[in-house]
Amino acid sequence: MIDKTMKNWRKLEEGDVIFVKGGPITKRGIHMGERGKYRVISTIKEGINARKLSGRLIGPRVFIYMGSEREGPSGITIMKPHEIIFLNKLKKK
Repeated sequence: MIDKTMKNWRKLEEGDVIFVKGGPITKRGIHMGERGKYRVISTIKEGINARKLSGRLIGPRVFIYMGSEREGPSGITIMKPHEIIFLNKLKKK
């Protein structure tokens, strides 16, 4: 069973639908992370590959950062993990 707040996001499977918020910010406090509904493609070491869901449309592939909090490579951003809320499993036909 997957918990709704997704503390263990590595248990996500292809097709799962999640709601995402938070994530990396600039040192000035501007949010740079993803937000909204996504369909999971895969999980890797530091995050989730997914596609944005918007009504009937499926958007481009995005990377949802889930690694540890650290300064970004440019020195301008603070890499923070996103918050994930599990919505539902892909319905199999």
